[in-house]
Amino acid sequence: MRKWVRVLAVAMAAVLALMAAGCSTDESPAGGAVDKDKIKVGVIHLSDPGEGSGYSYTHDQGIVAMQKELGLRDDQIIRKNSVDDQDPTAIQRAIQECIEAECNIIFGTSWGYMDTMESLAKEYPNIIFSHGTGYKENDTNFNNYFGRIYQARYLTGLVAGSMTQSNVIGYVAAFPLPEVIRGINAFTLGVRAVNPKAEVRVVWTKSWYDP
Repeated sequence: MRKWVRVLAVAMAAVLALMAAGCSTDESPAGGAVDKDKIKVGVIHLSDPGEGSGYSYTHDQGIVAMQKELGLRDDQIIRKNSVDDQDPTAIQRAIQECIEAECNIIFGTSWGYMDTMESLAKEYPNIIFSHGTGYKENDTNFNNYFGRIYQARYLTGLVAGSMTQSNVIGYVAAFPLPEVIRGINAFTLGVRAVNPKAEVRVVWTKSWYDP
């Protein structure tokens, strides 16, 4: 988890550092630098990071590390928690609230936020929309970020392949999308590297977050 947190912190800090670099009279992150004291960060979370575990908690630790790295105040971070990524209305409302709070960069931390962020990026060209995972972006104010998570999947495959006593290993996955499938493949390669006889069986939840 620490490596994932570090990846998030570095990615987010890099984007914000670019915003804060230099001097400019243009208040738009997409059009020029912004004074550090005027940076306001919006974060859309799938669940409540206050629960202390899970995807949103881990992602928020990246936000916390980014805030500390850049020396941002608490009131410069606006969190919208438990936003269902299958509900376009809820996503739109959460992002609009960040916009109304004068956020000049907004992080969407789940795949399902991608289309709404893409649409709002066109409507608000002076705000940076930074999306965790996904494949859509533009050349100005909409980007995506994601670490090489398949590397960690491979390592967990090595462990699972070494520990299994039945040679049957279960893998719980969200959706059959490229980023998920490459994680399964990396895990399976790790398993077979140490235990060629082991079998990996995948069960799909069809949800990014459903305990």
